[in-house]
Amino acid sequence: MDDNLMKTLISKMTGLKSGAKSFYASQKRIGLRHCQSKTTETAVCLNIHPLVEMKSPGPDAFHESFDSTVVLLMRNPAIVIPAFLNQKRIKYKKLPGQMPLKEWRKKRDESLKPMWNQWKNQYLSWKNTKHYQVRMYFMYEDMMYPDRGIPAITRVSKLLQDAGFPTVPSQEIACLWYQTFGGNALDQYYQYQYDYTEYVPGYTLAQKEFLIQEMAALIEEVQRQGDAELMNILKEYLIYFKEELVVDEPWVNETNVI
Repeated sequence: MDDNLMKTLISKMTGLKSGAKSFYASQKRIGLRHCQSKTTETAVCLNIHPLVEMKSPGPDAFHESFDSTVVLLMRNPAIVIPAFLNQKRIKYKKLPGQMPLKEWRKKRDESLKPMWNQWKNQYLSWKNTKHYQVRMYFMYEDMMYPDRGIPAITRVSKLLQDAGFPTVPSQEIACLWYQTFGGNALDQYYQYQYDYTEYVPGYTLAQKEFLIQEMAALIEEVQRQGDAELMNILKEYLIYFKEELVVDEPWVNETNVI
């Protein structure tokens, strides 16, 4: 999920100018700030942008600076993997818009398995920390529907209240949801279920089977852990893999084609 969406949501919800910050934000003379500031109050620290595996010492090393509550942002891996690659392309290569289809196919075929493992491990890593407790899973897909998005935002509001932050009255949550996630973004999601409109990223039949098998195995692991909320989310993604995933052709290295 785009950090800017969460920053907008939390700032409007709490009335704080910098209601949410990125753990990786930095200043030239200070370096990484880890959401700490002497001049502004922050309610939420956004840690681990999509698909970046946590490395030692991990978040437990900073537990004295933060509340123990963790809200994990979730998005369908079949969608968030290409969206993440597209974000990197825009941020680091300054190439706007959706990456060409051939480029997506090449990146997908070269690195799907490690990207899947990164997606999976970021959730398992947070669940296995010593000093934090996952209190909620915040699904991107929920935000696209008022009957699911508004209750989810209400849960976030309650968690912030429990942590001592003021939030907007409950009767304003619906308006807050629409201001943050509504409008053209909803229309595009209902039509494409993706961030861009030129094509919906697909996977080969073999990759589809890989994703189905891996997700089924992850569901079994989460079920053994007794995490019913996460298990139900993963089951939704599994249904998508089976019934809605776009089947695509593999990448062809045209430079080797005679």
